[in-house]
Amino acid sequence: MNNALLDASAQFTAEAAIYRDKIGFKDAVVTRLQTAIEDNHLGIELDPFDVQVVAPLDVRAAFEAVLAAEQERSQKINEAQGYANQVTLKAVGEAQAMVSAGITSSNQLVLAVGAEAKSFRDQLPQFERNPPLFARRVLNQTLESVMAGAQDKFFLPPNPGNTPREIRLQLNREPAKAFQTNTNQP
Repeated sequence: MNNALLDASAQFTAEAAIYRDKIGFKDAVVTRLQTAIEDNHLGIELDPFDVQVVAPLDVRAAFEAVLAAEQERSQKINEAQGYANQVTLKAVGEAQAMVSAGITSSNQLVLAVGAEAKSFRDQLPQFERNPPLFARRVLNQTLESVMAGAQDKFFLPPNPGNTPREIRLQLNREPAKAFQTNTNQP
């Protein structure tokens, strides 16, 4: 039995035998003991038994401190990997949202440019028939949309002969007075 324990102990580190690979250590002891029994023709049979592996009392605290530090290390690594996964997924989601927004904006721009090009193509025959009339019509439509919100509008007819014209505007007119009623009188 002592030889089986010594042989198995030579194959495993103390850390592996006590914490990491207890089953492997136990199997090595049992296998070595069974081989010794068979090689020496002892004629005995082993009942199932348990090999208890514990750290020596004088170094047990150090083994437990190492085990606690390794568990804390594993916990910190798992937390860091979880945080990294969370940040990565968030970044991938934001990137995908930006790409989708860009594609949507691109599609809208292509459609708008296409519609504008079609509008120009549709107006080309009218322009080719009478360019001055077409220019006046477009100018009137533009002025109509620009002046829609203007409070005052002044139109000056063209000056014959292209002579200079003097325009005088009174810009400091008095504001309109609101109608007030006197509520103090009976």
